[in-house]
Amino acid sequence: MMMLSWPLFLRAAEPVDFKADVAPILEQHCLSCHADGNAKGDLSLTTFKHLEENGYVVAGDPDGSYLLELVIATEGKRPEMPKKGEPLTSMQVELLRRWIEQGAKWPAEVKLEEPAVDDRSWWSLNPLIAAKVPASEAAHPVDAFIDAKLKEKQLVPLQQAD
Repeated sequence: MMMLSWPLFLRAAEPVDFKADVAPILEQHCLSCHADGNAKGDLSLTTFKHLEENGYVVAGDPDGSYLLELVIATEGKRPEMPKKGEPLTSMQVELLRRWIEQGAKWPAEVKLEEPAVDDRSWWSLNPLIAAKVPASEAAHPVDAFIDAKLKEKQLVPLQQAD
């Protein structure tokens, strides 16, 4: 997400750049539920086509654009969208409003995609390593791990089952 350094009232006249300003908001907050092949509510935000066809965005008319109604909190209630994750910030909503007001220009060659996960620290992507079995009087290594975790949590094991 682009961080704005000027107050919004000073930037209101500046043109909104779809690729730099709007696309990251839609990719990070919307595409997990509204993309081709996973278009919940029959809405895909991969291209401008569905937004325009279904009246979610009326170019030049932010007040007539349903998209803004969905992302703005009303009467102290959480906005309808995004359903998962944090709501859009007021700055992000303002960028969307200004983008619509300025004609909702979406370059034809731009097709949005969910950000690829580039975090190689996931446990499933790491090489296997031999874990050191904790010191224990347990008969089996698995029991030694369980005993160590119980001790860490200050819990006492139940008696051994027959």
